[in-house]
Formats: sequence, structure tokens, C-alpha cells
Amino acid sequence: MVENKGVKKRSVVASTLVTLIIVAMLIISGPAQAVSVSISGLQTAPYTQGSNVEFQVTINITDPDRFVPVTNISINVTGPSGINRTFAPDGTPLSGDPVISIDPFLIPHPSDFGYGYGYGYDSRLGSGHNFGYGYGYGYGYGAGGGSLTYIYNVTINTTSLQAGSYTAVASLNTGKAAKPSFSSPPADFTITTSQVSPVTVSMSVDPNRINPGSKGTIKVTIYNDIPPGFDVASINKSSVKFGRNGAGYKNYETPTGKLILHFNTEDTGIRCGDTQVTLIGKTTSGQDISGTANIETVGCGGGGGGGGSGGGGVVSSEPPENIDSYETKENDLRADYPVTFTFSGIGHWVSEIIITGRENENGIAVRIEALKGLSKHVNTPAPGTKYINILAGTKKIKEALIRFRVENSWIASEGILSSDDVRMYRWDGSKWDQLETRVLAKDSTYTYYETKTYAFSSLAISGLKAQVTASPTPGGGTPGGTPISGTPEATPGPVAPPTTLIAIVGMLVLIFIIVVFIKRKEIFKKKE
Repeated sequence: MVENKGVKKRSVVASTLVTLIIVAMLIISGPAQAVSVSISGLQTAPYTQGSNVEFQVTINITDPDRFVPVTNISINVTGPSGINRTFAPDGTPLSGDPVISIDPFLIPHPSDFGYGYGYGYDSRLGSGHNFGYGYGYGYGYGAGGGSLTYIYNVTINTTSLQAGSYTAVASLNTGKAAKPSFSSPPADFTITTSQVSPVTVSMSVDPNRINPGSKGTIKVTIYNDIPPGFDVASINKSSVKFGRNGAGYKNYETPTGKLILHFNTEDTGIRCGDTQVTLIGKTTSGQDISGTANIETVGCGGGGGGGGSGGGGVVSSEPPENIDSYETKENDLRADYPVTFTFSGIGHWVSEIIITGRENENGIAVRIEALKGLSKHVNTPAPGTKYINILAGTKKIKEALIRFRVENSWIASEGILSSDDVRMYRWDGSKWDQLETRVLAKDSTYTYYETKTYAFSSLAISGLKAQVTASPTPGGGTPGGTPISGTPEATPGPVAPPTTLIAIVGMLVLIFIIVVFIKRKEIFKKKE
């Protein structure tokens, strides 16, 4: 009978120890936490072959006490042309197709990494995965010490890709068999066949005050190397048509760096009230060219130009005395599809505006005004010194890209840190918002930019100086205000206290106390 009691007591002790050990393991393992990988920013409209597909990859590790190995990050794109690329956590390319480029926007600070038992819970596909005991970050190391976020800007050059439907998947790769990778949901995009746009040439008209009834001539000068690399000697002069009636040239001159064409005024079809005149043609290789210049008609019983109405219902309320020059273009908008409005860039610096509309609309006009000073409708000093207005004959704009060029000498004279630091700002009615702006190309004279907006109004061009006067906001830049370039350093968060170690030590002490209590009770009973 005594023996049975002893067995029962030992059984109770064993059960208690097993229970406490299980509790300790639960404390150590903790609740399941999520590792999430996502792709954002892909447009629903097709990308034109030759353009860039741009999106962001975001990775979140949301448990301060777990250590998920981060060996590398990969982008895999499937479709008519399969491509992939693998890169280190700091953005360094490791292998794969160079058409995929990576720009790390946000990566954790080294102090945010540690070592210890590693677990990973896939936010989409499964329960915890034990990676075992490991150290730190990078070379098979683990990530821990706080909620960690990686953000990468990804660009895919589509020039060599076939047209068709594609699917992109981003993955955090662990290098461990327990869970080789955490992957994003598939993200789809489409590439359509390239459509070559006309080359927009830079031209001027002399005289620019034209009497439509005159029997005189108009001299049109086309300039070399605008856009960069364009050679006026490549123009097929016999293909050039000028004005409403498509007049052919009367004679020409070829001074260095220019092509000058002379047209009979009466052949051009210019009418009273016209504010622009257009030239079209082809190069000897068959490439389309086009150019536009501002004019003013005289001898019509009233002057033109200045403020007032633009084409397609665009009306400017800017005082005429503050407008240095302006240019208006018309095009048809298509729902969820980018449509390009091409400008001369003279005076206002803008060469293209690419608008994605919310609905189909025909005959939409876009007017650009180069201002002599701050717009009269703005009551707060602008961040820059180059001012323009952009007006559109519609408010049903989903997104717009503004492409412009800036002289490198102007950048230096403004005290801007570098050509990479130029920004465009938009007046939202109460304040200046910094728009998402990026560099497209550079040469010895100009730097070419693209900025994104969701509405038009007064704009200013400036850049980052000793002190930035405005910051990106969702109303002016991308949704959520996510910048496209730059790699800010993440601020290290507070180091989490070693709660797991405290829990283990506390549990061992508790187990020891319970065992000593039971043993003492057995000894006292034996003495009795």
C-alpha cells in the first residue's frame, strides 16, 4: 500500500514537470506571427513595349522575438518572356536578368537584427516554421529584435519582352528547408506592342505676329540636338507640311545646327484668332516629327494671344500680363489608358503630358502657361522660381505624368544640391505639395525629368537645398505619398527586453520550488 502511494506521488511529480515544461515551451514559442510579402503599384492599363514597369515590394516581419532567416530577395516574372532576378537584402544584384533593377527604399538598421531560436508564420499560407538556432542577419542569419520592414522599388525594362500577359511574384528566401521562402500573392500586368511616338522638334517662327491676309513669308527654324541626339540633317524636307493647309516650303537654309524653312503665308491657312501653328514631317528613315510654335494674329480687327480661352473649352483666368507664353494641345482620352499630349517645351520646359483618364472623352485640351512670376491665384510663396500653369478641359483624370527638361546651368544657379534633387511642386488651393519626381536622362546641357500628379493647377520647379520647404503628400504624389527614389536609413527601434530568457529562468525556479516542496513533504511523512 505504501509502495502504491509512492508510485502515485512520483507520477504526480512527473505529470507536473511535463505540464510545466509544455507551458515553458509555449512561452518560448509564443503566438504565431506573420511574415508578409506584397507587390503594389502595378497599373491596370497595359504598359507599352519599351516603357518601364514600376512597382514596389514590401516585406514585413512582425514579431520582435522571432528570428526569420533572410538569405536573399527574388523577383520572378512569368509570361511570354520569363525573367527573374535575385538580390541581397541591401539591394545588391546577385543573379538573374538585368532588365529587372532594384532600388532599396527602406531596409532595417543593422542594430535591429539578432540571434536566437527562429520561427516564421506565413501570413498567407501556413502555420509556424521552426528554423532552429541561428545568428544575426544576412548570411543565413535571422531577423529579429522588432517589427522589421523592407521596401524596394522595382523597375522592369520591357524593351526586350514580348507583348502579352505577365505575372510577378516577390519572395523572401530563407535558405532553410523548414520554409524555403515567403512569397507575395501573384500580381498581374500586361505589355502591348510598341507604338513609336513622333519626335517632338524644337522650332521657332519669325515673325510670330502674323497677318493671315499677308502675301509675305514665314521663316521656321528647327534646332539641332533637341531632343538630344536629333539631327536636323535627317529631316526629309519634301515631307514637311506647315500650318492648317499643310503648306510645303518655298526655300531653305542650312546654317550650322539649324534647318530654316521659308513658307508663303497665304499657303499656310493661318486664320485670325489662331494662337499656334504646327509643323509635321518625316526623317529620311521614316520617323515622324512634329513641332508647335505660339503665334499672334494681327490685322483681324482684334489681337490674339495672352490670356483668355484655349482650345477644347480650356479657359485661363491668369492675368495676361503674367503669361510669358502658352501652348495648347488636344487629344482624345480613353478610360484607364495613357494618352500622350506632346508640347514644344519652349518657355514652359514641358515636352509631354501623359494622361490616364477615368472615362472616354473626345477633344480634350491641355494648356500650359509659362508665367513671368508667381501665379496671381496663389497666396503663398512657391518653393521654386520657375512657375507654370497647367489647365485641362476635364477633371476626370486618374493619373498624369509630366515630362520636362531643365538646363543644368539653371540648377546650379538656383543652389540646388544636384540635378537629382530637382522637384516639381503643385498648388492644391491652400499649400504647395511636392510631387513625385524622378530623373529620366541627363546630358551635358539638360536633365530630363518625369513627375506624377492626379490634378493640374499652378506648379513650380525647384529642388532640395540646404533646407527642404515642402514634403511629399498623398494629394500631390503617389497614393500614400510613397516616394520613388532615395534610400532613407531606418531609425533603430528600441531593443526588446529578453522576455524569453526571463520566462525560462522564472519557470525553472518555479519547477525547482515545486520539486523541493514535494520532496520535503515525502520526507516528513516517512518520519511520521
